[in-house]
Amino acid sequence: MKSKAVVQAFAVVCVLIAGSVGVAAWDADFTPSTYNPEVGGLVEFEICESCLGSTAGFIYRWDFDGDGETDLESTEGFASATYDEAGYYIVTLTMQEDGGTRKTCRKGVFVGETPVYGVREVLEESSGTIFVLITIRFFDEIRVPGIEERILTGWQIEVIEAGELVNLNAEQRTEEVAWMGSYEAGDELTFSYRLHPGTASGSEFSGDVTGFYDGYFKVSICGALTLP
Repeated sequence: MKSKAVVQAFAVVCVLIAGSVGVAAWDADFTPSTYNPEVGGLVEFEICESCLGSTAGFIYRWDFDGDGETDLESTEGFASATYDEAGYYIVTLTMQEDGGTRKTCRKGVFVGETPVYGVREVLEESSGTIFVLITIRFFDEIRVPGIEERILTGWQIEVIEAGELVNLNAEQRTEEVAWMGSYEAGDELTFSYRLHPGTASGSEFSGDVTGFYDGYFKVSICGALTLP
């Protein structure tokens, strides 16, 4: 069985994010109870309280299916939703404080059975760089798994931990990573990189986990889709 340990514990990421938030500063962030719910299963979304700083009195607007329409407006720091059909969904949280300032956070979830899925975590570091960690989890045997991650416009990339094959495709503006061999249910792989500010005009993440399972497939990466 082949596996790699996750290079950064999610709890550590949360602590670092909390430490970067000033006393009066706030940011929009939330965590789903699962990134891979069953069809018809309940998904709970919890606001990151440590990201709120000393600000109070928020309005939370939720779009659970990525259609651009508000599905729930609330003053509570949590929400829940169910999905009746399998597929990839973008969940958008728009927070508005009493003063009128709005901030948005988007994360992807994949509903239903899948042989493998990936979760992206994003951390803003004190130096102004952005640390990105993608964890792949396997539910079945997959051959030659890989990642195709879109390169954000205007950022310089520093690959930290990668697979056996790495290619920065300048024409397609993607990072292409692959691991040779087969991986079994319960295995995990990680890929991490750092973004250094340049002209820094890109702000939306997107990417796919690839591989062979009854033929070639792509599954959109779940987790963070926006810069912190």
